[in-house]
Amino acid sequence: MQHLKYALLALVVSGLFFLGACDGGDDPAPQTVAEKISVSWRVQSATQDVGSGNEAVTFNTSNFRITFTAEGSEPTTYSVTPGGVPDGAKPNYNGTTNSGNWTISGNTSTGTIVLQDAAATNSNVSYSYNETAGTLTLTWSVPQAIDKTEPTYTFVLEQA
Repeated sequence: MQHLKYALLALVVSGLFFLGACDGGDDPAPQTVAEKISVSWRVQSATQDVGSGNEAVTFNTSNFRITFTAEGSEPTTYSVTPGGVPDGAKPNYNGTTNSGNWTISGNTSTGTIVLQDAAATNSNVSYSYNETAGTLTLTWSVPQAIDKTEPTYTFVLEQA
């Protein structure tokens, strides 16, 4: 009878260790790209293409910031601080204002961000997100109605 008591005790203790080692199933869901890029970004490098190939931008981007916010996995608002980019020379990435709502479509590394400004003007911006390098690359073209050279800008951003 004594052996049965010890065997039962050993079985109960083993079961408790086993249950203690089991995962409770509370693993956090993987972050969406919207959650990952919902921070403030600054320019690491900037180029423009006006049909003759990529060249460095000719305006100051040192104080440029773009900030994306999200509630959970849902994008909410964005804001842009043009910084030292002079009037008339700044890339028109989004209508007439520097803030509004945004949406995102694509996978974890590439896709499209749609910026909607307060004037309800939508701008599509291609993105490429490199989580390992910590960079977000935004590429957009300015329509001929705004700039007759129709430049395409590429900003490689890093967290501000």
